[in-house]
Amino acid sequence: MSLFRKFDLRYNSNLAAIGLSAVAFVVGVGVGVADGEVGEALADGLNLMVTVFLGWAVARELEPDRDATATVAALLAGVMWLIMGRSALAAGVAALLAARILTRSTGRPLTNVDYLLVVALAFYGARTLAGWMAGLGMAFALARDVRLPGPAPKHQRMVAFGAAAAATAGLLILRPAIDPEWSLAAIVAVIAGVIAGLILPDPRPSAPTDTGNEVMSPARILSARRTSLVVAIFGALTGTVGVAGLAPVWSALIAVPLVDLSRRRRGRGRDAGPAAAAAPSIPPDEDSPGAI
Repeated sequence: MSLFRKFDLRYNSNLAAIGLSAVAFVVGVGVGVADGEVGEALADGLNLMVTVFLGWAVARELEPDRDATATVAALLAGVMWLIMGRSALAAGVAALLAARILTRSTGRPLTNVDYLLVVALAFYGARTLAGWMAGLGMAFALARDVRLPGPAPKHQRMVAFGAAAAATAGLLILRPAIDPEWSLAAIVAVIAGVIAGLILPDPRPSAPTDTGNEVMSPARILSARRTSLVVAIFGALTGTVGVAGLAPVWSALIAVPLVDLSRRRRGRGRDAGPAAAAAPSIPPDEDSPGAI
């Protein structure tokens, strides 16, 4: 299978993902117990744990060069969960796979097993409207993959059609509940996410794919970012439930420019250093270590 990436524990970023997910599980269980829903406490813990991990994983696809982006996205996903409630895990996984198909971060084209997985997930994810949108996102990713650098075989378009049909069939059969109510937190998250999505910096990746044979494609990363934004926006049309359902995607979209702006500010601060050093300075005291 080509949709699953290596998870090397020698990298600090991967260890951070495990640590944050473990903490999220404990927090989720604690929230469930505090709410008096002891029977649901374990489910809360698992949902929060996977939500945090998905936020980290989506950010790794949208910004492969900066580990801090994934960490920030994981934290934001956790905060969104605490404010708005559980996410739709199938929707989050589908959105992650859509981004991964487009970035081809694994370095390998999809296999027949991957095709079956995508179609099955497109159907199952339609249990929620956010999942239905993410399923259509996977279908678009399959079709778009044919026209990106290192194009997939043309027959993949038929698989894309099958994924879209499976998602729509799931919507009609599973009939997810529609709850268009909005909370202030959801509105703020959508506004922040849309603004962040519109100001995303141009990708200039230096990170290699998992196979190590080539650097990740800027065009593919850009396509993944745009697709993730569109999926998140359409998922949000269902209200707070839709926003919460795709919290990992929103958190990643916000984290990418947030970390980029932070690094730029620090970079400007360092650029001011030589100018300051050129200014006249008081020579060190004779007793100081710097005295000659």
